[in-house]
Amino acid sequence: MMFALLFEDDDSHADMRSKFMSNHLAFLASNAKSIHGAGPLKDAGNAEPAGGLWIVEADNLQQVRLLIEADPF
Repeated sequence: MMFALLFEDDDSHADMRSKFMSNHLAFLASNAKSIHGAGPLKDAGNAEPAGGLWIVEADNLQQVRLLIEADPF
């Protein structure tokens, strides 16, 4: 089953982006069998980071939640 996941940035944790980006990208690469697509989202008004989008293939929602919880972000 395919899942589309939308993530919203939390301005109070903006420092996490630079701190954990390399670990996050490594996580995405190591889970490429399940995470078929991932990328950042930007605010259309000001081009500031606004969140992210994943396309995930999993048997159930619990598998998706485990992926989300394992992400360094």
